[in-house]
Amino acid sequence: MSSAPSAIELDPALAKDYPRPIREAYVAAVRKPHALERHQQLLRLGEQGIGYLASLAFADYRQVRREQPDPKVEDWIASRSRLTTGEYLRTFRLAQKASGHPEIFGIKRYEVNAKLAAASRLASAVGAVDYAQRVGATDVRMAIEEGLKSPQKHVRWLKFWDDFVEYRNRVIHAHDKGWPVDAGGYYELMTPLLEAALVEALTTEYIGHVLLEHPVARLQSVTRTGAEWNLALDGEYLGAPLIAGVRQAEPPLPWESEVGASYVLGRGADGQWRLWARFYDFKEEGVPASLGTTTPEPETAVRQAGAAESPEADGATGPGEVGTYPAPPEPNQSDQSLGDLARRAAAPAAPRVSPSVDKPPREDRERWYPSLSLWMSWGVFSFGFLAAVGFLWAATQARDARLRNWGLVYGALATTVLALAAIIGDEAEAYPVANAIAVTLLFGSWIASTVHALAVNSRVRRARAAGKRQ
Repeated sequence: MSSAPSAIELDPALAKDYPRPIREAYVAAVRKPHALERHQQLLRLGEQGIGYLASLAFADYRQVRREQPDPKVEDWIASRSRLTTGEYLRTFRLAQKASGHPEIFGIKRYEVNAKLAAASRLASAVGAVDYAQRVGATDVRMAIEEGLKSPQKHVRWLKFWDDFVEYRNRVIHAHDKGWPVDAGGYYELMTPLLEAALVEALTTEYIGHVLLEHPVARLQSVTRTGAEWNLALDGEYLGAPLIAGVRQAEPPLPWESEVGASYVLGRGADGQWRLWARFYDFKEEGVPASLGTTTPEPETAVRQAGAAESPEADGATGPGEVGTYPAPPEPNQSDQSLGDLARRAAAPAAPRVSPSVDKPPREDRERWYPSLSLWMSWGVFSFGFLAAVGFLWAATQARDARLRNWGLVYGALATTVLALAAIIGDEAEAYPVANAIAVTLLFGSWIASTVHALAVNSRVRRARAAGKRQ
């Protein structure tokens, strides 16, 4: 039997405050006295973690694209009955891409995808074991210790989960893959590394915020008292029971009134809990039914503006029963949200849309068109010298990393031209090659930056408009 693993400081938030599936898997792992048992339970902790995050990402996607389901996501879901650990990660990526915004749960992606030091050490140890296995070395302990002397420089959050899935498969299928789990000292060395990497990945500041501040609760009942609707929810928050009530003047939409279903919660600007998205627990409930890709019809309205307030007039059948009503107004845009809330159902007077028409989202329907904006003039009127200024400004407005990178490229080209011009001076004939390079770079960057600006300007405009709406 393997001896006890090296002592690792217990993470109190992960052990007490995190959502139940992750919390219980972590506590079960740290209670294991032997390295082998602890290692196996840590693999389950990783499965629970990425599974729960995939469920949150899917909830975010379903809310944002509630009226326009994404074909790739829905086809993927339709082809699965249960998800493996690797498929959790693929679902996470597909759902976030389909949500159509550059954030993960309302947080900037570059902030989430941070560098992980403990994950780098784990990757170095796995790489050392892999190398030892390929060259036929038998002293795994020495290989791991040597690998840790020069850990990998950069392992980011998303990359860690790719590495985790691969490592898990190697250990689970060790005999098929020839992974040396039976070598002396393997679990004693690998278990602390795996634990530290998982704790780091799950408690990264921004992911920790999402997991702690967006609890999941089950809807117990929907009742009506006078002109107010009450939604009773039962869940937990920071490890303690959460018995919450959501009160609203408008009747709940169909997706908000599934009694017995689970919902992701968040706080509005007033500090009160509210429903953010329908939650599907992949780990416990399996894969939900696919929505297909057909545009749904607008909600059928029964209550008209200015109608009488009697139950018969507004469509209600009595306390505790939900009728069919027009959509409530848009939520307060100053509220923090799990993701962009989906566009509400159409008003009663809106024209009906045929369910056979598959309308892509607005950003997909909008075609490229040549247009001019003020930021483009930096490059156009400076012969490309100041194109970097315009591109960097546009990248800031659109929050687009690619535009930022191109701005840096154009800045580097302008710097190179200036450096060559300083070398040549007034003696162009003495430096014919340098002069030709400078002229080519100058006019080439001018033309390239101008054409590039024309090509991306419509995307910049849409991104700026979307930012203003938010």
